[in-house]
Amino acid sequence: MVYKGSENSDNRYSAIFENAYDCIMLLKNNIIVDVNSKGYEMFGFNRDEMLGKSTDELSPTPDKIKDPQVGNQKGYLTKALDGEPQRFEWIHQKNDGSLFYSEISLSRLEGSDNYNILAIIRDISLRKEYERRLIEASEKAEEANRLKTNSLASMSHELRTPLNSIIGFSDLLLDEDTTEDEKEMFSKLIQSAGRSLMQLIGDIIDISKIEAGQVTIKKALFNVNSFLQDVLITFKQEKNNRNKSNIELKLILSDQASDLKIETDQHRLQQVFNNLLTNSLKFIDEGYIEFGYSSVTPENIQFYVKDTGVGIDNQKRDKIFEQYGQDKDIYNRNKEGTGLGLAISKSFVELLGGTIWVDSELDSGSTFYFTIPFEKNSGLTDKYLNKSLNVDSVNWSNRAILIVDDVKQNYVFLKGLLNHTRATILRAQNGKEAVEICKNNKSVDIVLMDIRMPVMDGFEASKLIRKDNPDICIIAQTAFASPEDKIKCVICGCNEYLKKPINHKELFSIITRHLR
Repeated sequence: MVYKGSENSDNRYSAIFENAYDCIMLLKNNIIVDVNSKGYEMFGFNRDEMLGKSTDELSPTPDKIKDPQVGNQKGYLTKALDGEPQRFEWIHQKNDGSLFYSEISLSRLEGSDNYNILAIIRDISLRKEYERRLIEASEKAEEANRLKTNSLASMSHELRTPLNSIIGFSDLLLDEDTTEDEKEMFSKLIQSAGRSLMQLIGDIIDISKIEAGQVTIKKALFNVNSFLQDVLITFKQEKNNRNKSNIELKLILSDQASDLKIETDQHRLQQVFNNLLTNSLKFIDEGYIEFGYSSVTPENIQFYVKDTGVGIDNQKRDKIFEQYGQDKDIYNRNKEGTGLGLAISKSFVELLGGTIWVDSELDSGSTFYFTIPFEKNSGLTDKYLNKSLNVDSVNWSNRAILIVDDVKQNYVFLKGLLNHTRATILRAQNGKEAVEICKNNKSVDIVLMDIRMPVMDGFEASKLIRKDNPDICIIAQTAFASPEDKIKCVICGCNEYLKKPINHKELFSIITRHLR
């Protein structure tokens, strides 16, 4: 290191130079003449590797810089050489290729032929990450506040609407000129308004209890089929009360599980179904609503509610389970309700030890799934599982099954359904990943291919996989089935076609047939 002055002065400057917390460089224009130990530690080089490098070599190429706050910084060095100190933020690149944010100070130095610029570089990555998180948290808070404001406005409207109906029609009932037919009609309208008001009040109370941690769970043993048949009777009446008698309501039960029982809180489970079925009724004008269960694993039972309503945008599926989490489009479509029902359902399912999720496509309907666990060591499902899954007889230990689904919970449930087979289970989150896995892993025997996925859909993926592997078995699975889709699946190379929710007996039958 080159300094002019007394020996004591040189030693003092040398100590400051070497022990500084920041990277200090001496430059000749933009060439590194000297650097302290913090500098080559920061960039991941040794001292000899850094000396003689251009400062451009410590910066990434422009295509790697994606931060809009860091633009073209050319000219700073020129200004510093002209005697104007410079201070700015930049992005640097380490020896291993990783990037980090930095704050740079440039000053002109006089009195030496070996260097003319002093550069001080500080790593500010932690600060930038903290700023990013603050901005993100602020944006989330603003969005939550906006959604809450919308929901509270809706709640106020929902309270006033039935109250206005009750008060208004009550006044008309007292009018001497009101006919008997009109009195009957007004009475029915008052009843309907009263039910809406009770549901809203119930939602508000439930949310308040959940937020206060005062929800109690009382588990009891009950028959699953009998419970769901009671739900069907209730909602047939509710459907008519909402003037949607044209909507078909279907209940799907397992004919081999009439004696299946679970031990959970029946009242909370009833509330989950009430919320999900009511939600479906709000967003459907024609078609059907289907509910029930189709699959049981040794750990849990999977219930579902499926409708042919308006559907939910792919990118907004998770948001709808948040309190006040209706997005603007759904909020505009929903002519009644506060958006609390799904948040309540999620809380209740999780309190019961399960998981809830949705598989949906805009304008094609939605399927809400949720699981309720069996009590461990209860033996409640042994008879059913042994009879329907043939747990003891299935051994696919030398087979590999690829599950292709962008919804993680769908994969988790299918994996749980197949775990006892001892098969190797793989996962792809979209069609492109599935193609790569099948290309690099020729041991895959079965592909469970979801059709509606981002990046690459199941149609295109099946076509490419079939082209590369004519003998592989591809089983298409989709929640939004149509005759055209089925034909298209066959054309694209699928061997079989399953509708979601997948019936485990049908799935096992198909896989067994193709693994012979």
